[in-house]
Amino acid sequence: MAQLDSRAILIFLFVIILFSGCLGQKDAVFMGPFTGATAITACGTVTSGTYTITQNLGNPATNATCLTVTGADTTIDGGNFNITGNNTASTFGILVQANDVNISNVKIQNYTKSISVDTSNFTNINNVTLITSVDNAFGVWTNNANNGTITNSSIITSLTNVNNIALNGVSASWTIYNNTLNNTISSASGSFDIYLAGSNFDNISNNIFNHTGNTGYGIYGSLSSNITIANNMLYMTGTTLTGIDMISTSQNNTIT
Repeated sequence: MAQLDSRAILIFLFVIILFSGCLGQKDAVFMGPFTGATAITACGTVTSGTYTITQNLGNPATNATCLTVTGADTTIDGGNFNITGNNTASTFGILVQANDVNISNVKIQNYTKSISVDTSNFTNINNVTLITSVDNAFGVWTNNANNGTITNSSIITSLTNVNNIALNGVSASWTIYNNTLNNTISSASGSFDIYLAGSNFDNISNNIFNHTGNTGYGIYGSLSSNITIANNMLYMTGTTLTGIDMISTSQNNTIT
């Protein structure tokens, strides 16, 4: 009888450990898809929580901003669906206005700013496709946003004065890793694949740059220091092009 009781105790402990492990899985919410996530079926405001986009979004006639994220600790899995705008000025695919936001698995196209991060920290952007085909446009644009990541993504821009990624307004400590950045300029005006304005302590590594046109830059930094740039491949075709240019008291930068 004592032996049978010992086995019962062991089985009970195994069940407790297994159940505890399942509870611990909630820390991996960024991977998706998410069981029990709230479905996003239309443009609108997103508050705190875990969400999955379940259909293509965007009303090109009316939506200046498709999704506005106002709640912290929010995860959006795009479900490999599209968010589509109308190629007009001052439009946003996803506007982030909260901390700790994760965005993945979505294609965003035809907005002035595909993803805009405004005064928000710890934004993670992974496995997205961003396409802009309007003048003065940005794939990812930040303002006073820190400790973010842009990884495993494809960002495609074209026309005049366009930027694949722009970190502005003292946006610091970003990791830009393993992305493909395609930039095609349609006129002599300049453009930037990655533009840093007062952004410090960033890591830009293992990215591929494809830049075609005139008067443009692969990586351009102004008032940006302690930047690590490593193992990137820059393919630039055209005239008056600069691969990497760090100016205006940009200091302590490492390029390898």
